[in-house]
Amino acid sequence: MHDHILIRPATQVAYSVVTNRSNADGAGHAVNSTPTFGHADTSFLAAGGEPGLRSLVDAFYDRIRSDEKLGPVFNEVAQINWETHLPKMYDFWDTVMFRSGTFRGDPIAAHKKLGPLTDMSKATFDHWLDLFRQTVAGLFAGEKAGHIVRAAEDMANVLYSKVNDVPDPRFDPANLTDEQRARYAAYREGKQAE
Repeated sequence: MHDHILIRPATQVAYSVVTNRSNADGAGHAVNSTPTFGHADTSFLAAGGEPGLRSLVDAFYDRIRSDEKLGPVFNEVAQINWETHLPKMYDFWDTVMFRSGTFRGDPIAAHKKLGPLTDMSKATFDHWLDLFRQTVAGLFAGEKAGHIVRAAEDMANVLYSKVNDVPDPRFDPANLTDEQRARYAAYREGKQAE
């Protein structure tokens, strides 16, 4: 089974890349044996491999550095050394997307240190996500492009909740759709009947 993934390089010229999905079952569905942060289907960036991942990280942090809201947080408050930070981010996203295990660090502790120094509100993390989504949309397209965005959404929600010592907003009952509420109610009823 092959996936066709459209990648838009920095030149904005689109070309198609075909990947061999060696981890697929006979029906062409991804087979996941190892849990991963976020969602486990890693075929999205496999088309671009490490160069695609590096392009994404570089473009995203270029955007962050020049952003009116987040630029000062990274450049002045956190005083990021970009020469050492970018390789860490390559390893982080390589670990998230490809399960490489190359990342070493504690992102929660690193972000928690910033809590007393700057705004670490939900709005700040949502703005970070907006910039990430825009960067992905500018570089990648195709059905798998949403995977890395969902992984970033998961990460932002976890970081927000841990940094601020609040429940993860994804699991707030007020944020459930009517369908999710109905499924949860049916689940609870079934558990009580046992």
